[in-house]
Amino acid sequence: MSTIINKIKNTEKIDFRKICSKISNVEKVAFITVMVLGLLTHIFMFVNVLPNWDSMYNFKGDKIWIHMGRWFLNESQKLSSIVDIPWVIGMLSLVFIGITCAIIVNVLEIKKMSSAIAISAIIVTFPVVTSTFSYMFLADGYMMGMMLSALAVFITKKYKRGYIVAGVMLAFAIGIYQVNLGFAVLLSLLVIMLKVFNKDEDIVDNIKYAIRFVIMALIGMVLYFIILKVFIFILHRGLGSYQGADQGFSINKQSILNILTEFKNLPKVVTGGYDASFSSLILLLFVFAGIMLLYLIKLNKIYKDILKLILVLIALVSIPFITGFAYFISEGTAYHMVMRMSWSLLFVAIITLNEKISIKKGINNLLQQIVYSLPLVITWIIIWNFILVANISYLNMHQRYEKEYSLAVRVVDRLEMSEEYNPSTPVLFAGSPYTHNTPGNYSEYIGHVTGTDGNSIFFSDYHFNQFIKYYIGLNLNSVSDKKANEIMNSEEYKSMKSFPNKECIKKIDDVVVVKFS
Repeated sequence: MSTIINKIKNTEKIDFRKICSKISNVEKVAFITVMVLGLLTHIFMFVNVLPNWDSMYNFKGDKIWIHMGRWFLNESQKLSSIVDIPWVIGMLSLVFIGITCAIIVNVLEIKKMSSAIAISAIIVTFPVVTSTFSYMFLADGYMMGMMLSALAVFITKKYKRGYIVAGVMLAFAIGIYQVNLGFAVLLSLLVIMLKVFNKDEDIVDNIKYAIRFVIMALIGMVLYFIILKVFIFILHRGLGSYQGADQGFSINKQSILNILTEFKNLPKVVTGGYDASFSSLILLLFVFAGIMLLYLIKLNKIYKDILKLILVLIALVSIPFITGFAYFISEGTAYHMVMRMSWSLLFVAIITLNEKISIKKGINNLLQQIVYSLPLVITWIIIWNFILVANISYLNMHQRYEKEYSLAVRVVDRLEMSEEYNPSTPVLFAGSPYTHNTPGNYSEYIGHVTGTDGNSIFFSDYHFNQFIKYYIGLNLNSVSDKKANEIMNSEEYKSMKSFPNKECIKKIDDVVVVKFS
């Protein structure tokens, strides 16, 4: 018995110092940067409840997301409970992003602290993270998915046959959010390119190495679809039409044009708004990237190996199609900011290129120091813009909430004062006080940051009802869509005045109608 107890005691003695010693200082710095800079950037969102049109009624994350093909999303949110708790979800999200960044600096073999800090700063302040935090009830799940996709790449790189386990991990990442496939594939491409630029390895070794990542991606996709079909069969649920989830994979001219247009707009979209100066800086950074890539090809004599050169060209051409692969599922896909996390890896690639050249060539004088520092300086200016975009986004969300709350209080007050209303009577809020395309106060800065933009979160009768239920505390009886359409097409409704006119409330067919527009 004592022997068993001693064995149990020995297993409990986990040497954390030994575990930590296996984590490089660069990886630790990457993680710490995310936690510190991420908190400074996003704390306003973490300590407030700032709803958008989706999060305003999703206080419990106990939904089944099979209709969107996200069969593991609900389970991935359980760590923070099923309740939408901004501080807990926000901090968990930063932990997942921090681990992701530590993995990225590992697989890209980053050596310099300055590069690791810049990579982490780019990712944690990227407008995609800001946009995701506006859907706070989903944020920890989405960030866990990104971490799993990075971990899949790490395992495939580290272990010769790791692609099997990695493929399973990738399937779960895709099961959280399908765009994680693009993130994993693009990160894999960067890892493969590092091997290609190693002049000590021939093209055959490069191709064998690349095949590991291809197998990982294939296992991930096939397993994802198998599990999805199983869930659909068991739950008797079909895929919805949202973002073309119910459509098959299709490559055609229009989808290719959509992808190229999407990629062309990257410098404009990724700044969050419409400030041309920051878009110009991103273009300048990409010009630097092109020069650095050509220089690295010359430095490693890649031009002497035609097959390696072809591999590099194929990799470059494939980037837009990796980041925009959702257009192959549906031509009508609307690429929201939350779907563009793979774009952050392009900035990571530039920082990596800069480091590899500076280490290989060395810095021997002031001029070289300036040349190598310039891309990092530009990157930090862009990071500062991302921080500003994040906080302008949260400011807009705060002001938007205050306006919507004020409007809801006014409407409820008018409703309860009306002789037409009693608690058992169904209520229809017809039209919207604003339109979906109403520009916000800060559209020039955050026009592309989905979830934070615009003046209103009331896009339908349902949204208004839910807001009143959760933020005013009045549970109103709603009407069916069919009944609502009948009322809104009636002459009696058309003759009504719109809010705030005193004749904006009227009972039609035993339904109290509040007309907005």
